[in-house]
Amino acid sequence: MLNDEQYINYCRERSPLVRQVREKDLVMPDQGRIVAKELGIPYYETSVLTYFGVDEVFENAIRVALGVRRQQRFWLTSKKTLLPTLQAPFCPPKPKLPGAEVLQSTFKEDRQILFDQSLFTDVIFVCGSVGFSAHRFLLAASSPFFLKVLNADYTQEPPTTRCSSETSLVSCSLGSNNLGGDFFFNVDDTEQLLNNSAPNTPQKGGLLQKPNITPTWGENRRVDRRRRSNSLHLSPSMGHWNEKTEHNVDPKPGIFKALNHPAIQSLRIQQCESLDARGRVVTSLQTIFTCTKAVSCKAMAQVVKFIYTGEVEEKLCDLNELRQVAEHLNIPGLRMYTSHVLNKNTKVNLFEEGTKIHQAGIKNVCLDLNAFADVVFRLDDGHIRAHKPLLMARCDMMLAMFTHDDFVECSARVVKFPGVTCFTFKELLNYLYTDQSPRVTISNCLGILELGNRLCLPRLISLTEQIVIEKLTVMVDDEGEDVTEDALKILQPCQVYNADQLGEWCLAYLAQSYNHICRKYPKVLRSMHPENQAWLNVHRWPPIWYLKDYDFYQRLLMDQERRDRPKNLKRARNHSGCLCFSSKSRKDSSYGIG
Repeated sequence: MLNDEQYINYCRERSPLVRQVREKDLVMPDQGRIVAKELGIPYYETSVLTYFGVDEVFENAIRVALGVRRQQRFWLTSKKTLLPTLQAPFCPPKPKLPGAEVLQSTFKEDRQILFDQSLFTDVIFVCGSVGFSAHRFLLAASSPFFLKVLNADYTQEPPTTRCSSETSLVSCSLGSNNLGGDFFFNVDDTEQLLNNSAPNTPQKGGLLQKPNITPTWGENRRVDRRRRSNSLHLSPSMGHWNEKTEHNVDPKPGIFKALNHPAIQSLRIQQCESLDARGRVVTSLQTIFTCTKAVSCKAMAQVVKFIYTGEVEEKLCDLNELRQVAEHLNIPGLRMYTSHVLNKNTKVNLFEEGTKIHQAGIKNVCLDLNAFADVVFRLDDGHIRAHKPLLMARCDMMLAMFTHDDFVECSARVVKFPGVTCFTFKELLNYLYTDQSPRVTISNCLGILELGNRLCLPRLISLTEQIVIEKLTVMVDDEGEDVTEDALKILQPCQVYNADQLGEWCLAYLAQSYNHICRKYPKVLRSMHPENQAWLNVHRWPPIWYLKDYDFYQRLLMDQERRDRPKNLKRARNHSGCLCFSSKSRKDSSYGIG
């Protein structure tokens, strides 16, 4: 009760009328027994809070009153005197093992950060005179259509002689690149008319206004009709990992493909130059989708926003048109969202349902297939590919690693993570990509805690703590197992890795098993940190004062039993001795025998 939060708050609210009891104010049982012995009276403890000892006090007061009355009546002195009974010492209740609280998720905010920053984008949607930047892995995770188109092998077709003339070089801002600059790429002079009089005007949400360029579709459509019969062949070669050279193999630039699709007219892959945030020219490979006239700029803006954030600004677009675009692009989450909104179904949490679809797509494309990865991590037992933009949006440490020149990882193709296994890193990626709890056990939780502490991910640590604490609690309460060895093993590493909740649980459990540890693991107990030893000594259960008081109570109980034991006044006959003085010899002599 001394450290109970409810009691402390009660005293704080009623201060100064109610003063909080401090540790120095407590009176231990041995001190109370000394005072009772000096006064020559019995010692009892009572509590109006728990009603401990109340009945015993009244019963013994009655016994004392009856004893005094019998002493006044001399003719009753032969009766047995009623003595006060002994009171068993009060044992504090066994404290409950602490639980774990999980920090609030920031998955929604991190998705918005990924949408706003637009770092390392590799896809551009050209819709009318506006361009929208995006990431291949996120498009493929949101739509089976984009997964098929982006993962197709176009190298079997002869390359087209596009962008050959010098007059076709234009400066068009069609979205932001890996560090937020403007793209400069070659555009077919049969599709674009040059007009650089209008300046580039950046717009909110990663959109950049393109100069006044009027497309001519005649010749392009004739080329499209000749190419629509060509089928797309799925190939894992786009963005796959090359074991020999240890880098990702990207698709080659200069590819153009006309698509027979109601929403996407054509696809182009080419190198684009851009200016980063520091004014440096950066070249990146971009996949450029040209949208048909059936897709408006407002609808495309909401499509990209939903793919990233799971939300739609309904006032800025026509929901019927948006649902039609979602059908064409085969985006299941957006189809579900628009259908429920148009049908006015308020019983479904659209964001939660959309997040489940988003998590399933990310897990399938990015974790299981490892598609469109742009960074490789070298671990102790292998390599794992990952996606920089998503890592940077979810982890501040990753953001600093890949954007600041002070870090070696900023320009490295392969990032080394010593002391980390593939299993541990896969669970890290599963958390960063889907915000789901890692699949850990008591034996392998330390690796994830160490990695979460290294990358400054407190929510990952709290999720791991919750899982391990739940498993340990089930083993202790339901199965009755002894987890002392596990608690001793993970206690001090948890304190090093800032897993404070799991460390507190281990300390609380070890304090309840203190006597068992002293008998079975004395060397381990002595090798613990001095602060942990001191904490266990203070918070051990049962406490040391109770054990001393209980030993004293057992001695008094044994003395009382000896006093109450009936005395046998009849002398026991001893039949041992010489044969002539035995009972048989006396009996025989009485009959004159011998």
